[in-house]
Amino acid sequence: MERRWSRQAKRPLRGKKHQRFLGFLSPTSQWVAPARALAIPCRMNKDALFRLGGAAAVAGGALRIVAAFPVSTDTVTLEWLYTAIDALLLFGLMAIYFDRAERLGFLGLSSFGVAVAALSFVGGPDADPFGFSTYEQGAAALAIAMVGLSIAWARGGERPLWPALCWFGSVICVGLLSWIAPIAQYGMPLAGILFGLGFVLAGWPLLRRA
Repeated sequence: MERRWSRQAKRPLRGKKHQRFLGFLSPTSQWVAPARALAIPCRMNKDALFRLGGAAAVAGGALRIVAAFPVSTDTVTLEWLYTAIDALLLFGLMAIYFDRAERLGFLGLSSFGVAVAALSFVGGPDADPFGFSTYEQGAAALAIAMVGLSIAWARGGERPLWPALCWFGSVICVGLLSWIAPIAQYGMPLAGILFGLGFVLAGWPLLRRA
């Protein structure tokens, strides 16, 4: 029985069944042609990934600048806005760091690691499962990490220098302006603008990368 079955399996298809089978596999078949049309080649290389990361940095930084102004009073809208900002900044930060990782040294590596962890805390729900506000502590850790990254950036001679100056200046604004009563209320908005501008300036060269 097994021998007869093996012989039958080796026999080539003939006749109308054979023609229908070949017609199904034909490039012009109603089944194969749409599938081939959808199989659009998409080559992803290192430069394309850096351009996508640069676009994320520019978009996230621009949205962070917009969020510094009272654009909405709806809590749900603001939550979604800041979620999008944190996600874009996370991918943008990865591209910004990986593009110059070998020149930023250990300080850049440690600052990058802390910044990624902080963005994960900031981007999540503002809960206190550990007895503290994850958003507040994450924002503070992110500020410290960006100061470290700015120092590594300047020490490594990275260009342009403006992103590091913006990130460092955002922390200075929060700390300095909060002590000046008449303009203390402008400290956080100005810090947000400088923080977002730093990502825009750092991501723009990646976005234009050939």
